[in-house]
Amino acid sequence: MDIFLVTTGLFAGILSGFFGVGGGTITVPMLIFLGLNIKEAIAISAMQMSFSSVFGSYINYKNSVFDARAAMPFLLGGALGGVVGAHFTKMADEKTLALILLAFMVFAIIKLLTSPADRHESHEKKSPPLFFAIGLFIGALGSSVGIGGALLLAPVLVGFLGFGLKKAIGITLFYVISTSVFAAASFYLAGVLDVAKGLLVAVPAVVGVYIGIYMASKTHATKHKGMMLALYFFITGSLIYEFFVKI
Repeated sequence: MDIFLVTTGLFAGILSGFFGVGGGTITVPMLIFLGLNIKEAIAISAMQMSFSSVFGSYINYKNSVFDARAAMPFLLGGALGGVVGAHFTKMADEKTLALILLAFMVFAIIKLLTSPADRHESHEKKSPPLFFAIGLFIGALGSSVGIGGALLLAPVLVGFLGFGLKKAIGITLFYVISTSVFAAASFYLAGVLDVAKGLLVAVPAVVGVYIGIYMASKTHATKHKGMMLALYFFITGSLIYEFFVKI
């Protein structure tokens, strides 16, 4: 099993670095396939995302991909949004949440599709209160249906706030810290996290995120956007199948 855990972590890390996401969409299904129960899989995934997001954000910060101080309101809003989303989940119907998410995803994809991949810094909106509010909303929405907030944040940064795709990806990976670190700590305190198995996934993920960031730096912004759109179409289709087609 160990080699499969290492391979899963490596691939999840590459995905994190290249697209700025947590990698849980790969880690959780693979761990369940290997025989772990859902709680163990999610706990290990949270540990993997913690390692990937912290190390990847450090690399992006050192490479001046984004400004950590300017992006901090997104992270703080996301942390609070995760708590809000947990309570909202208890009150709302599952399909209602799915419809809200799908509507947001479709609208965000359209904005991403119609926005240029590369932009000058002068086009960026700079409003910490707005950044905090967006982080809060996306954190609540993402946690309500179990979808990482980073997947929802990138189209907002590019389509609504005027960020170039490369910087947006750096900020979204930074945003993953807001949920993954707290989640991993909570799973550990609850006795759900198998640290030994978690390290077999998380350490290779650090190598993977380095590779992913390097690949992203060598990929033209327009091509990068096309690949990201393909990922979003796949995830949107998966959501439609999971909530409205699957019996």
